[in-house]
Amino acid sequence: MKNPSVSALITICESYNNSNLPGRDFLTLGGKPMYRIMVDKLLSVSQIDRIIVLSDSDRINTEFAGNSRIQVISCPVDFSGDPNVRMSQELPTSDWMVEHALSKVNGEHFIQVQCINPFLTVETLEGALERYYQYVLDNEAYFDSVMSLSRVDKRLY
Repeated sequence: MKNPSVSALITICESYNNSNLPGRDFLTLGGKPMYRIMVDKLLSVSQIDRIIVLSDSDRINTEFAGNSRIQVISCPVDFSGDPNVRMSQELPTSDWMVEHALSKVNGEHFIQVQCINPFLTVETLEGALERYYQYVLDNEAYFDSVMSLSRVDKRLY
């Protein structure tokens, strides 16, 4: 059986000011913006047919306009980088943004990444998709997702 089409979802925000790292998606590493590092890696993953970019940036719209594998979706005008406004919303900002993006596209299988993971390798992405095929699709729906977490070695109180 051929593996199904997978779409990657990545959010690239220019106006959203993360309080921990302002302008983080556009920070450069090795002379390249972090968003571009991640998009290039996604383009290198053969299992990914389409990259959906949710962005509030005109330069992102312009940069990816000619690439048939990349679909840019504009953030809605009521998106706010103000943490007080975000806290009043029912969903956390990232969930709300994903919900908005998914309402604009068709698809069944998605992988979500963030710009702030520039050291994530193409091999890791491919491995995650292989595990998705193996444990989610080929296992009679016993699992419904594959998730990667980082270990936290500290007390949370």
